[in-house]
Amino acid sequence: MSIKDYFSFTKGEKRGVFVLLIIIVLFTASLHFIKYFRVIEQTDFSKFDEKITLFEKQLIQQKINDSIARITRKNITLPSSFFEFNPNEIEDSNWLKLGFAEWQVKTINNYKAKGGEFRIKSDVSKIFGISDTLYKLLYPYILLPEETEKKEFKKNYANEFPKKNYELFKKKEPILVDINLCDTSQLQELKGIGSTYSKRIIKYRESLGGFISINQLKEVYGITDEIFNQISPNLTPIVIGANTTINQIDINQVDEEQLKKHPYIGWKLAKPIIAYRKSHGKFATVSDIKKIHLITDEIYSKIAPYLKVN
Repeated sequence: MSIKDYFSFTKGEKRGVFVLLIIIVLFTASLHFIKYFRVIEQTDFSKFDEKITLFEKQLIQQKINDSIARITRKNITLPSSFFEFNPNEIEDSNWLKLGFAEWQVKTINNYKAKGGEFRIKSDVSKIFGISDTLYKLLYPYILLPEETEKKEFKKNYANEFPKKNYELFKKKEPILVDINLCDTSQLQELKGIGSTYSKRIIKYRESLGGFISINQLKEVYGITDEIFNQISPNLTPIVIGANTTINQIDINQVDEEQLKKHPYIGWKLAKPIIAYRKSHGKFATVSDIKKIHLITDEIYSKIAPYLKVN
């Protein structure tokens, strides 16, 4: 037997191999196409959903039972019955049925008598003395919204806001005050001048005998440069003799006690002025006081407008 005989097939063997190849091809093709024709069965989950719903109900009931058990352990009064209620309309007897004490009912009535109102469910939890457990049990029965409703803003502005008739703006006339003739009420019309400052200004004016310059306002206690600069545009100019008369002191008649009351003189100048008059006789002119060594030119120019001789 030659080697060639080992690699040759008889007719029967060739037919068998051919059939086997056809079977293999058909089997492979069937695996490829079967997935397109296979009917997919739909799983029914309805029974599973029913079990979940039942479990949730049992869980809620268990929580209620646990809450009731805790209430019992704490000796808290249980509601005799559960029923829906509006806390704004419920009667006292029904509050008691829901587990509230009489003193709590009185507190609620006092709250409503003063205009109080329960707007949302959580307002009930604010009742003094109510336990969290009792509130949670009553929560499903409270006939109130869970939160306040938000009102929609209407875009019809014309209907929402009434029309107003506006008068033409009239420019106010500037306030002008004569500090030698005004009273406290007129001074208080000035920005920055209140009751205290107005009284101080009038008092200082009286002690001086009148203002000869608006700058003298800076000498009033509390009148800062800022306040002065703010009110100075509203002060009328001072013209001595035209619109202002100064109360002058007659240095030939006044005594030391009266003279020293003037803010610019005081006892340090009043004493030598009176002493000079006693030694040299009456003053012929106001300028004679310059002969007193304490009276400098600066001091003289300051006090001279308030002095006179007869």
